[in-house]
Amino acid sequence: MQALARIEDKLDTLDVRLDGMERRAMTAGAVAGGISGGLVGGVVTTAVLYIKAKFLGW
Repeated sequence: MQALARIEDKLDTLDVRLDGMERRAMTAGAVAGGISGGLVGGVVTTAVLYIKAKFLGW
């Protein structure tokens, strides 16, 4: 029975560690997505303005 209790304690510790890792991964993914979305938006805006300037003679 003591062996089962030790295994259960180790599993609980592992579960807590995995929850922390999952939270950090989600945060990192959200930050990366926000940054890439901002960059892509800037590139698209720049391209549209360039095309307008090229064809409309700004």
